[in-house]
Amino acid sequence: MSCEPLGQYVPDVVDPGTANGEESEMCSLRTYIAKPNFDRNIAPIVVIIPDAFGWTFDNARIMAEEYASRGNFLVLVPDFMNGDHADERILASMDQFNAPDVSLFKKVLLGSQALKRLLPFLYRNRRSVVQQRILSFFETLRNDNTRPIGVAAFGWGGLYAIQLTHPRLSATPGRRTLVDAAFVAHPTSAKVPDDFDLVSVPLSFAIGTEDILVKSSRVNTIREILSRNASPTVEHETVLYQGAKHGFAMRGNQENREERVAGLQAVDQAVAWFVRWLHHTPQETQGLPASDDTVTPPIYTSGPREEDVQL
Repeated sequence: MSCEPLGQYVPDVVDPGTANGEESEMCSLRTYIAKPNFDRNIAPIVVIIPDAFGWTFDNARIMAEEYASRGNFLVLVPDFMNGDHADERILASMDQFNAPDVSLFKKVLLGSQALKRLLPFLYRNRRSVVQQRILSFFETLRNDNTRPIGVAAFGWGGLYAIQLTHPRLSATPGRRTLVDAAFVAHPTSAKVPDDFDLVSVPLSFAIGTEDILVKSSRVNTIREILSRNASPTVEHETVLYQGAKHGFAMRGNQENREERVAGLQAVDQAVAWFVRWLHHTPQETQGLPASDDTVTPPIYTSGPREEDVQL
């Protein structure tokens, strides 16, 4: 099928914005579409691979609207989970888990409860089931479009975005990969170093210092791999957010200023990265709105330029 574009749970972890896009079928998958403000027929495409809460999760759709309006992208959020998603009651359990002054016993209880609800989703959406579905979508999208394509992924979706940055024989002739740039925040299941060794397009990586699933030692290894494999035409960056927990870029606690600011910064990071690598002429970026929020810099950024930004 052609990929040509066709014309609340737990308040403290759901962004207060509004999703005003539309749903349609693209590349054989139901897809949420957020359209750019201008030049809709030539705007670069950004595909969001969401975390475990799927394509209907409010935050994923609101983020699509942010990317579209601020970066002038056509943003797609496909249903890669075939109508499935993780039980949203997990959000409430993890919100309590991360609250201050929670006893160890309560943490064990809440963690076990969340895991019990998450495991059925992970089995139904294991790599052998969804990987080809995701690849097929991007292959069709690439073949049906001459526009630059970016991928932004979070948590569960992070592994697949990293794999999309690898060279592929199935990519369109003259274009070695299925995407031209990638942004990945707090990925799960990605193998270090294997999945990062083959990254061959610009990759922006965001992780929190309090992420219980991605330890600091692995982050350092990822930074080293990306820096080693960078080139003048393929740059990478790693941004570490002080105090941010797993999931902060998609569903941080809006009542916690530190998490809210980290989430806003991650949006800034992704939009800036895609503007840099997907818009090819100065005319394409004229008139793009800047963020209205004043935020504190993350703890550091690293890449081929090796810049450190101090708090």
